[in-house]
Amino acid sequence: MIKKNQEKSIIFNSRETKKYPEIDEENVRWYPTKVYDFTTADYKNLVKHWENSSTEAALYINIPFCPYFCNFCVFVKYPPKITVIKKYINALLKELSIVEKYVNNFTTIWIGGGTPTSLPPKYLEILLNNISSLVDKKREIVIEAEPTTVSPKILNTLSKFNVRTISSGVLSFRDETLKILGRKYTSEYVAKIYSELKKLGFKINIDLMYRLPNQTETAIKNEIEKISELEPDHISLFRLMVFDSTPLSKMIKKEKIVYPSISASTKFLSLIHISDPTR
Repeated sequence: MIKKNQEKSIIFNSRETKKYPEIDEENVRWYPTKVYDFTTADYKNLVKHWENSSTEAALYINIPFCPYFCNFCVFVKYPPKITVIKKYINALLKELSIVEKYVNNFTTIWIGGGTPTSLPPKYLEILLNNISSLVDKKREIVIEAEPTTVSPKILNTLSKFNVRTISSGVLSFRDETLKILGRKYTSEYVAKIYSELKKLGFKINIDLMYRLPNQTETAIKNEIEKISELEPDHISLFRLMVFDSTPLSKMIKKEKIVYPSISASTKFLSLIHISDPTR
């Protein structure tokens, strides 16, 4: 049960963000699904943005499709329907052609989402074929992947275009927590997939969350132990933010789960830093 003295304002209202490309938050919730008419002011502003950019730039590509929707997610996302994917990829390639004119060579290309690996291999190959010419072969292309979407066909496509780093949003290694978050895999499944990826020579980044529902100090220590066993190349750490209108916020309001206090989550964060398994 949630204690009466639990810290207030634990659930956030959805926030307005600036439009692309001047987005004011790390969390991208808005992305154009249409390519602007090349005579409009929006197009001119986009061109102006890239004209004023340094030639040393990194490129983030958002793929807003997911095989399923998680209970905490406030990102813009769509089911991976072929008709929508085709329109989106075509629009994205047109925008890439604009960027190519003003940026000679990207230092890094990060393909995120959403779940980029939920794209059918055909459309993932079309995307990678177009962006591979924008980055030096010695530089890095990273793609985000949800564990259940890492199929042999997807891995073959990634290898074909020299994508050697996979960033996976595991979030937690507690099956109870994964179920609350709405994830469709188990910690055992993740361990199996990661072992296979390591054997194939992929570099692995793990996205881990803290301040998760029902999280305790003991649970954090167990998470660290399991991550250490996987020996990832990098760990990205995120604090769970619960937004109003999500299924997770409704669970908290109905007192079905406990959302840890800020002071407790700060202690969790300290434990993770002290036990950093990538050191």
